[in-house]
Amino acid sequence: DVRTAWEYQRGHLDGFRNIPLDDLREHLDELEQDKPVYVNCQTGLRSYLACRLLTQHGFTCAHLSGGYSFYKVVTQERQTTQSTYPCGMEKL
Repeated sequence: DVRTAWEYQRGHLDGFRNIPLDDLREHLDELEQDKPVYVNCQTGLRSYLACRLLTQHGFTCAHLSGGYSFYKVVTQERQTTQSTYPCGMEKL
């Protein structure tokens, strides 16, 4: 998760470690180069840039297009769908 520490604290994906994009270069030696790196941010731009940087340093990288914002919308829709009846009324 390449968002700022404040953004990360407000919510993040399980299993993701926070290394802000601005600090990523200083932490490359902490990442395992023989494993793929999955990156996310708030909307997808910073994670895209992080993947570019990681790829240039020999990492295999993928990022979540749409970022954490997209993830939250999708999971919220799933939760809402599971808690409503077919007519659209919420379960009591």
